[in-house]
Amino acid sequence: MKINITKKQYEIIVKSLEANSFIYGPMSDFVDDKYKKDTNEIEEVQKYLLQYAKDFDFEKNLCDCGAKDPHLDGDYYEKILDDLALYDEQQLFEGLAYELGKRDFHNKYSKEEADKLIEKHGDYLGAPMRELEKKYYDEFNEHGYKRLFIKK
Repeated sequence: MKINITKKQYEIIVKSLEANSFIYGPMSDFVDDKYKKDTNEIEEVQKYLLQYAKDFDFEKNLCDCGAKDPHLDGDYYEKILDDLALYDEQQLFEGLAYELGKRDFHNKYSKEEADKLIEKHGDYLGAPMRELEKKYYDEFNEHGYKRLFIKK
């Protein structure tokens, strides 16, 4: 089978595979060995695709360091790391606001009240949670995490 892709599509695929390696790699190291297979397969596909870099005018983004297998050069790799750092920051922001809102939800409503809301909203707590999360979104947008402390 032959698949025709553009230079831009090739770059998107390579970039996506590299970004994916930052998800599956740590999951295989720290979460569960079952992700090692995914990690290895991602690496193999990327290695295979990088062999065709010249055909897609992408070789300028590869390291010319004498490595056996082609891999991304430092500058291109750093751009991906910058994108991933921004993603991590956004995920932290979203996740923390959600978890704190969820905590507040369970502190605000009894189990019976929560069950009624869950039933009313079809397991989706967007409306009731949004008001609880909003104070954290506003706080983090205005002050970052500077005023976030753990009280004992």
